[in-house]
Formats: sequence, structure tokens, C-alpha cells
Amino acid sequence: MIEDRTFPGSVLEIQNIALTPAQPEPGKQVRLDLEGELSEPVDLREVTTEFTVKLGMVKLMHRSCELPELLAMLGGELSGDAEVPAGPFARSWTLRVPKDAPRGRLQITLRAETSAGEELADLNFRLDFQGSRVPS
Repeated sequence: MIEDRTFPGSVLEIQNIALTPAQPEPGKQVRLDLEGELSEPVDLREVTTEFTVKLGMVKLMHRSCELPELLAMLGGELSGDAEVPAGPFARSWTLRVPKDAPRGRLQITLRAETSAGEELADLNFRLDFQGSRVPS
């Protein structure tokens, strides 16, 4: 499940967001598709992110970094034109769920801001790895 908590009037108005498969598995790839409308130009290389992973009330990870670094950490990369003009926005990223992802119900929070400190996105992902097995 993906919850869009981005404030109305933010730089990016998200119209559609999806994970494929909807319930990713440890050690496997997942595609994140994002579509929306940018109210102003954005340089994706300068987007700052806060990425937090929790298992119940326990914070397993918290990382602040720029978007390209976050994507690399998740097995993806920034592709396409990094300087995106105002208007329609669509991106797809292929990421890899770590093979050693903890078993249980994870809450992943991703907050992103432009280089000017304006909110770009605030997303909350709930993933259930309770029944997941590590692939061979």
C-alpha cells in the first residue's frame, strides 16, 4: 500500500503512483512508476530525500541524501533528463529489495524536497514481508 501524504500546492502534484509487483519480495526487483504535474522546473540531481524504514515502532534505518544517491542505494539509477521542466512528469525506476530485508510489516517513509527546500513528495509505503522467503 502506498499513501501519498504530499501537501496540496507542493511542487509535484502526484496523479498516479504504483509498485510492480504490488507486494515486492526480498532479493527481487520492483518497479516504481510515478506520474504527476510539476508546478515549476526541478533538477532531480539536487532533490534531497529523507528515507526511513521502521519495523513496528523500531526505526531500522534513516538516511538523508540526494535522490541519485538514494536510487543507487536501492539498486536503481537516475535516468532520463535530470532537469525537468514544469508540466507533466512521469518516471519509472527499477529498484531491488535487499535480500536481507527484515521479515515483518515494514513502514517506509520517503520525503523529498527541491534544492530550494520546497516539498516535492511525501510518501508512505507499507510492505508486508512476514511470509516472504529469501530467494536461493
